[in-house]
Amino acid sequence: MKCRFCNKEALFILENKTPCCSSNIAKCKTIRNKISQRAKGRPSKRKGEKGWPCPFKNMTYDQYFGEEKAKEIRQKMSKAQTGNSGLAATEELENLRRSKISKTLKLKKLGGYRIGSGRCKGQWYDSKFAGHIYLNGSYELAYAKYLDSQNINWARPKDGIKYYFNEAEHLYYPDFYLSSTDEYIEIKNFVTDKDKAKWGQFPYKLKVLFRKDLQSLGLNV
Repeated sequence: MKCRFCNKEALFILENKTPCCSSNIAKCKTIRNKISQRAKGRPSKRKGEKGWPCPFKNMTYDQYFGEEKAKEIRQKMSKAQTGNSGLAATEELENLRRSKISKTLKLKKLGGYRIGSGRCKGQWYDSKFAGHIYLNGSYELAYAKYLDSQNINWARPKDGIKYYFNEAEHLYYPDFYLSSTDEYIEIKNFVTDKDKAKWGQFPYKLKVLFRKDLQSLGLNV
């Protein structure tokens, strides 16, 4: 299988099913050269100007390119914003790719729980029990304040618990640990198959709280 752009051996299959020599189209040498040539042909900016001169200023994409072409351009722009990571062309190469990523993360000490890795917008909170702690989302913040108001000693678990999902090993970090009852607390808004896997393999006492459970405690969430 050959790269669509440079005719070298294709090591990756991109999300749009295109064979490529690199994990990203922009890393292909042929594409890089084309980008460089286009950049050299652009007019230089005058002092105070922002961006490059626009050939269709005061015009819409539909007016300049036509409706069909404009739609195609918008779709490409939308896809570019979501990223374009590719999978290796064979299972052996894909396993090698994942192994290199894992090795790099370990060398840079990027494994384990990372601040801001949750889906929700987080923030810092000063707890009289847990100290200066980072919480993911308003539900966790409300529950942390509740624990402090009830003088319940709690902490943020720092050690991940191993579990397996889709034949791969992962680490699970519950949201809270209550020392008085020796139990872990997980705050959730919805449940995925991955959640079910890690909860089913968790070896300690675990309680999962949803929005209705927090509301039953009198929390405004």
